[in-house]
Amino acid sequence: MGALDMGIPEEDLPEIITRWRSSNKRIVDLWYKIENAAIATVKTGCSIKVSNLLFEREADFMTITLPSGRKLFYANPELGMNQWDKPSVTYCSQSNKRGSKHMAENPLKT
Repeated sequence: MGALDMGIPEEDLPEIITRWRSSNKRIVDLWYKIENAAIATVKTGCSIKVSNLLFEREADFMTITLPSGRKLFYANPELGMNQWDKPSVTYCSQSNKRGSKHMAENPLKT
C-alpha cells in the first residue's frame, strides 16, 4: 500500500523519505552499488559481484545470481536515461504477449 493510499499528505513525503534514508544509510548505499553494478555489467559485459549478488551478461540477458543460487534474467538489457537524466538499465518483459521495454529503477525490483 502506498503512502498516499494510507492518507499521508504528498507534501510530507520528501521529509519522510529523507529521514528514512538518513536512518538506513547502509540500505541506500547497497541500492547505489546494485544500480552501478547493473549499469556497468550492461555497458562492459563484465561480471560484477556486489555483496552476495553476481551480475553477469549471458547472451541476450543480464542475470543476477542471488545468494540462493537462483538467477533473475533481464532480456535485451540496454542503457537508457531515467526521469532524472541519469543512466539506467532498460530491459524487455513479456506483457500481454508483446515485448515491451521497462526502465529498471532497481534491478532487484521486478
